[in-house]
Amino acid sequence: MWNLKKPVISAIQGYCLGGEFELAMACDFAYADTSAELGEPEILLSDAPPFLIGPWVMGFAPETWHQNKSAVNRSYEIMGFQSCVEMGKEAFVTANVTPNSVKAEFLERFNRDGFSKAIKWLQTRYAD
Repeated sequence: MWNLKKPVISAIQGYCLGGEFELAMACDFAYADTSAELGEPEILLSDAPPFLIGPWVMGFAPETWHQNKSAVNRSYEIMGFQSCVEMGKEAFVTANVTPNSVKAEFLERFNRDGFSKAIKWLQTRYAD
């Protein structure tokens, strides 16, 4: 969608997490209703965001998007956006194949006790 000639729009309802959140950030416009919950929960498992788009996302005036999308994308490319995305993909794969004791414990609890209990256990690790 990065190279499409027309603006790309995401419409978000409910959960928009992890890769879906990164995909929404890559869109030219993202509309979210009041039920939207955005985030990257993989961070709690010490994983990397899938595409590392967040640091690059910034707003531009809606009136000029249709005229400037190409110029904006080219400026990102000049600054190294595509290289950053490629590096982010490599970091994502590395983080997911590297042994991780927290992730291993989470998966063990998930398989033994189910998703809800595993998530509750994970949340207690980061409680105040």
